[in-house]
Formats: sequence, structure tokens, C-alpha cells
Amino acid sequence: MDETVALNLTPGIGYTIGTTNAVTATIGNDDISSVVTTTLNPIQSTLTMTCSAAIDGTGNELNNVLTGNSAANILSDGAGNGRLNGGLGNDTLTGGAGAEIFRFASLLNAATNVDRITDFTPTTSATTTDRIQLENTGAGLFTALTTTRTPATTAFVSGTDFTKADQRISYESITGSLFFDSDGTGPQASILFATLATGLAINNTHFQVI
Repeated sequence: MDETVALNLTPGIGYTIGTTNAVTATIGNDDISSVVTTTLNPIQSTLTMTCSAAIDGTGNELNNVLTGNSAANILSDGAGNGRLNGGLGNDTLTGGAGAEIFRFASLLNAATNVDRITDFTPTTSATTTDRIQLENTGAGLFTALTTTRTPATTAFVSGTDFTKADQRISYESITGSLFFDSDGTGPQASILFATLATGLAINNTHFQVI
């Protein structure tokens, strides 16, 4: 986001100035679009990959927003509470020390669009936990999750395959795989969309439908 600074001007010896009021200006250089591997400098917070090459992005101590492209990107946040969106491609996402949001908003494909989150950290605190955001608007996305909110408890299953028709998200604790299924035990096949560490204590509160 842009930053606004204020300068207070005072007269000097032998000259006067037109105003003694604070003069404000907006610095808009913290949103970066890049076609090469990039590390944000200390005042930059947003990085978007705008080419189709497999380039990487690294954040800083701010609350970064890092967005990949259609290739396999490596995105790494710093210590802030950031948001990482790999886009298309089999990306590698590392959130860092903050409470991170990992956003999934591109066409699901179990072969070409499965992101690996290296350090997903679920906690019981709303202010410190990492979360996974699921986009429910658009063909090939999480449209069976029809309400923008935390999914219902019944929509999530951990440690086993889908066993009920209203289940939509499954975490296989042995493999770390995350699956989406539009009809639970219905005829539609489940789709792998991410891999996490194994043995995590994940529940429905660690997801958010957007």
C-alpha cells in the first residue's frame, strides 16, 4: 500500500516560505510488478509476477502480498502477516514467522497446479494461526463451498478419505495432501490442490472461503 508522509516547513535566515502548514505527499513505490526473481526492499510490500517464467519472490518484515504467475514459483514471506498466492503452476510457498494467508484462486488441476506449503502452522488462536483461503467464484474453483465464511465443521475431514456427501475438504495427515471434492462421496472425483507437512492438527477454522 502507498505511504503518506508529512513535511513541516519553517523559514530560514534571510528568506521566507509561502506556508508553515505541513505539506503532505504520497509515496507509491511499494507495489512491484516483476519479470525476474525479486526480493522486496524494506519499504516495498506487494510483489506480483507478471511474466510466464519460473521466477521467485521473497518478502521482508512488512505484511507482504506475494503473487505468482502461471509457472512454478517459489514465494517466501518474511516476518510479517503476509498473503501468498502462487497462481497457476506447482508452486512452493513459505510463509515465515507471521500469521500467513495462503490463497488458492486459480483453476484446480491435480497434475499442474498443486502448491506445496512448507511451513503451514495451524494454531487455536485467531490472531496467530496460518489460514488457507479458497476462492469460490469462477469455473474450476471451489464453487461447491457456496458461502464466503469459515467452512462448516461438517465440510472438513482429517486423516481419512471423504465419507459423507457434505464433506468438501480432506487433509490426509499421513501424506500431508489436501483434497477438494465438490460432492463428497458423490460421483465427482476429489482433486489434490496442496501439500502440507504431515501430522498437523488442522480443522475447518484454518480455512476461509472467499
